[in-house]
Amino acid sequence: MTYTAVLFDLFDTLVRFDRDRMPEIRVNGRTVRSTAGHLHQVLRSHAPEISLEACYEALVESWREAERLRAIDYREVPAPSGSTTSSVASRSTRRGCHPGSARR
Repeated sequence: MTYTAVLFDLFDTLVRFDRDRMPEIRVNGRTVRSTAGHLHQVLRSHAPEISLEACYEALVESWREAERLRAIDYREVPAPSGSTTSSVASRSTRRGCHPGSARR
C-alpha cells in the first residue's frame, strides 16, 4: 500500500491552539468556530445531500462520544476505521440525511 498523506491529530494533546482563530461558520442561525466548513466542502463531492448543519452536528456528536469514552478510563480514543468523511457521512445518515455513498 502506498500512502498519499499522513495526518496527525495533536490538538489538545501536544499542541495548544487558539480556538478563536478557527474559521467561523453559520450553523442553524448562529456563528460557531469550526473546521466543519472545510470538511463539508470535501464531503459534498461524495455526498452532496449532507448539509453543513448535519456535517457540523455529526462532528459535535463524534467529539462528545469520544469525550465520554475518554472519561471512563482516561485513555485516548482511536478513530474508527475509515476516513473522517465516511464517519461524518455515517453519522449524518443516522441523523436522517441518507447520503449515497460516502466514498467513490
